[in-house]
Amino acid sequence: MQLRNKQQKKRLRLPAFLLCLLSVLSMYGGTAEAASATSYTLTLDRRGSLVRTQDAYLPDMTVLHLGLSSAEDLFFNEADELYIADTGNRRIAVYDPGADAIVREITHEEFQTPRGVFVSVTNEVYVADTNAGTIFVFTEEGELIRSIDSVESPSFTREFRPLKVSVDVAGNIYTLGEGIYDGIIQLSNAGEFLGYFTSNRVNLTFTQMLQDFFFTEAQLANLFSRTPQTFSNLFTDRNGILYTATIGGQTRHAVKKHNTAGQNMLNPTIPVAGVLDIYVDDDGIMYAATSEGYIYVFSSEGEFIYLFGSQVADVDIAGIFESLRSLAVDSQGVIWTLDIEKGMLQSFRPTDYSERIYSALGAYNSGDYDEAIVDWNEALRLNQMSVLAHNNIARNYFSQQDYEASMYHAEIAGNRFYYSEAFWEIRNSWLQDNIALMMTSLFVLAVGYFVLKRVNRRTAFLAPVQGALRKAGENRLIANILFVFPVMRHPVDNYYEMKKRRRGSLTGALIIYLLFFAVLVFSIIGAAFMHRQVDISEFSLPRVAFIYFGLSLLFVVCNYLVTSLQDGEGSLTDIFKVVAYSLGPILIGLFVNTVLSYIVTENEVFLLDFAQTALIIWSLILLFIGLQEIHVYEPGETLGSILISLAFMLIIGLVGTLFFVMGEMLVQFFIAIIQEGALHAF
Repeated sequence: MQLRNKQQKKRLRLPAFLLCLLSVLSMYGGTAEAASATSYTLTLDRRGSLVRTQDAYLPDMTVLHLGLSSAEDLFFNEADELYIADTGNRRIAVYDPGADAIVREITHEEFQTPRGVFVSVTNEVYVADTNAGTIFVFTEEGELIRSIDSVESPSFTREFRPLKVSVDVAGNIYTLGEGIYDGIIQLSNAGEFLGYFTSNRVNLTFTQMLQDFFFTEAQLANLFSRTPQTFSNLFTDRNGILYTATIGGQTRHAVKKHNTAGQNMLNPTIPVAGVLDIYVDDDGIMYAATSEGYIYVFSSEGEFIYLFGSQVADVDIAGIFESLRSLAVDSQGVIWTLDIEKGMLQSFRPTDYSERIYSALGAYNSGDYDEAIVDWNEALRLNQMSVLAHNNIARNYFSQQDYEASMYHAEIAGNRFYYSEAFWEIRNSWLQDNIALMMTSLFVLAVGYFVLKRVNRRTAFLAPVQGALRKAGENRLIANILFVFPVMRHPVDNYYEMKKRRRGSLTGALIIYLLFFAVLVFSIIGAAFMHRQVDISEFSLPRVAFIYFGLSLLFVVCNYLVTSLQDGEGSLTDIFKVVAYSLGPILIGLFVNTVLSYIVTENEVFLLDFAQTALIIWSLILLFIGLQEIHVYEPGETLGSILISLAFMLIIGLVGTLFFVMGEMLVQFFIAIIQEGALHAF
């Protein structure tokens, strides 16, 4: 044991030394330069999981000498001056990154807790002071223009305590109010209350839904009030579009982009938790800072690009936060962040990889698809498996009507939407080019069938072929396999025939049973990409076989045991044959749907789903009728035996899982003992 501890200490010496070195460099002289990333950049793979990608940003500057105290908000004006809401010092500090100094301060005798700052397109500085209950408006030089310390309106009865503030191009003011859950307060430039612009929706739990359904209004009134998650920050871009950030549990709508009616225009691709601040650059790229110390970056349409950052207490390393509170982005794309606990600023400079991505997004938004594809290919040169790049190349090719190239990149990215849209265009073009040939072919086939039928009736020239087919159908094994079709049409009569051993056989049922497994595997891995639910690289034949054979055979055994105690007449073989022959509709449906998946788009898949659901119900009805017939039960007895069988299956599954876990732990215990013994021996 001591030897192993010594080995571990040796391994940790170099990383510890490097961390200490970085700490010294970051603290030295108040401002430090860093050369490489100290946290990973993560993006989504084709399965929607976070994976590491190229570094998008590198730590640039760490500023410690500004004397900040509990600072809470950042904002850049058009001259790239950083306005800092230095709450603890009751000031707005204006920091010039080029000079690495505070060039001026905005103060006022009534300042108490200035927590929000915003600079309008007319260069007026808006400051939200919570304890003072006031929104102050200053000139760039710090001269007070006006202040809004109350909201005079019959519909606004709360105390006015602004937390954050933002202003659109028309001069309308948006502010978050402490203790106000009705939404974002919208004021005119003169301070007149215009209403609540937007609010978060209340997410009801299952219990609350039941309460709404069963409780009376009086009972609901006695319950605790249901309040939506609160907004944590807001931002208005240069086009007057309002963005909001929401703190709380993990949600896909923590970052919102609102239209003029207050509705969210984004459909985010990843859930985010605890968003404290949001900032939007001139190209519409959205940056979100979270309470966990991560910075999320989204496109103007809400597509997740990547995240980076980390939160570690009591560690002074560039790029790592103790308590990330706010962020802002200058005109060069450099991200500046505020750590409230350490009272410091950190900047992150974009790499060539991220600049290529932003250039490509900008080219697409301006309609320059060729340039966008060039930039995305450059991004692919840095990261060949970038799902983001393949997704956007597919989108650009689609806009250029190069649908085959769009499908190729969409499949690599796992994007079924763009693949389906491009496929629809290709299919539509093919149908337009071949519709006349298709109609002619159908007409020729119909006429040919009618002519052959009439000629055969007179000359019987197809008699040898028909005779061979009849002879094949009379083969015992083939007849037992094809018995699945009579069962589908007339289950009661044919299950009775099967019970009397007149039709059907164990061999035929076994072939149907194995054939269904083969079709099941074919439907999983053989379906067209846009309808395939499982990535082929993740497909596990043993797992599918275990689930299929394990569950079906366990049901056969459990049903036999249950019905043996309930005077059921069916044998174990009879139950297996019923299960196998009842699979007919699903077997046919799976095969046909898999073939049709190559000609049906995502928008039309509901037709396949509806047909598949109907065939599953058909098979379940066949199973029910078959069990009822072989056991000579009433419908109620049959249903009871099935439910008890399913309960037994659940119990056996739980017990089996328990034994598996205990066995695995026992094996690990013995392995640990052997390793410990070997360590002491050598």
